[in-house]
Amino acid sequence: MVRFLLSAIMAFTFLSCDFGNTEGSDLTDEAAVQWAEAYFNYQFERATRYVTPESRKWLRFAATNMSEQDVEVLRKQDGPAEVSLLDCMQTDDSTWTATIEVSRFMERDSLNTPGHMVTGDVEFEVQIVERNKRMFVKMEGLPRSGMRNRD
Repeated sequence: MVRFLLSAIMAFTFLSCDFGNTEGSDLTDEAAVQWAEAYFNYQFERATRYVTPESRKWLRFAATNMSEQDVEVLRKQDGPAEVSLLDCMQTDDSTWTATIEVSRFMERDSLNTPGHMVTGDVEFEVQIVERNKRMFVKMEGLPRSGMRNRD
């Protein structure tokens, strides 16, 4: 049983956005995970390194709409948000869709109410684009969750 679990974990770890280009898939995976770790830990300045220039307005929007109550919720957080790359599929020559699972993060429902901590796993999809041989997350709005996992 332990050997099966270890094999499953190893296989899952090596799943990536592979479409015949290992270097590209590694860069795509890294962009998606690095962005998600920064974004869901509210490190917006760091997150700007992983987004397209036109996406930066969404990071500014998120940062400028943080309330003192949101900051207090984050201060009480036990640890950083946890991010896992679940899947990544190439949709054309320079675009991928990554499915990311996030847990232990602050979720904001609206501008007038403080955020609350989410401990369960929540899935998000993000678009990754290649520009000048680099991979970036392309934000067309703030991330919206897909479905919560029941596992």
